[in-house]
Amino acid sequence: MPLEVVWRRDRDAGCCFADLFEPVPPICHIRELDLSSDLRRAADRFRRQFGVGRRIDFDWRALRRLRNAGYDLDILRRLPGMYLSTFETFYPSERDFMTFVPVPSLQRRIDAAVAGFGKTIGVHVRRGDNERSIEGSPLELFVGRMGVEIDAEPATNFFLATDSPDVDQALHEAFPGRILTHRKRSLDRRRREAIEDAVVDLFCLARTTRLFASFWSSFSETASMINGIPYEVIRTGPAHRFWW
Repeated sequence: MPLEVVWRRDRDAGCCFADLFEPVPPICHIRELDLSSDLRRAADRFRRQFGVGRRIDFDWRALRRLRNAGYDLDILRRLPGMYLSTFETFYPSERDFMTFVPVPSLQRRIDAAVAGFGKTIGVHVRRGDNERSIEGSPLELFVGRMGVEIDAEPATNFFLATDSPDVDQALHEAFPGRILTHRKRSLDRRRREAIEDAVVDLFCLARTTRLFASFWSSFSETASMINGIPYEVIRTGPAHRFWW
């Protein structure tokens, strides 16, 4: 079936898809939906609350249960159309993000930022309003883990992606001369510049040798998936290592 993507431009991502990426061949059309205004947000809440348009929700757990129960999911092919809404990966692929190519202006910034990479480990420290990440991945754990890597390999440096100026300053002071960053023009996710900067950070992290990730952050996981690099969640309790 032809695939149309509805790209929601709202207070969490205030830019268009075309501001970030080249056209993606499997997608026949990307329709922009601006939810940045109060009126549009109210209309969206009304639609969801009162069920305007019939919807059936599946996540990967539900699909697994249906498959195990013998349901023939090919019946969905006979529907006149489907609307998929998800915050998680719901279909496996060898290279999930290989078709996403940043626009030339962003790609030039990515290439310039990674030019100094060598034995570079990516570090993503998520702050903002993500309370689980703040509590689960305190900064001192990152400092300790980074210190271990320097002891093991003195040539190690780090590319830091963070939404916190305080974290940026603290790690520069803790590891002088070892922290590489891409300077942010804005941290306001309602602004196009902030989302563009986030894409640069994302693809720079993907070009490191491996990644020290924040707990409860899909940004870290996505960065590791782009080029299949291993990542380790820095968190209280046992460390979690993932290899793609």
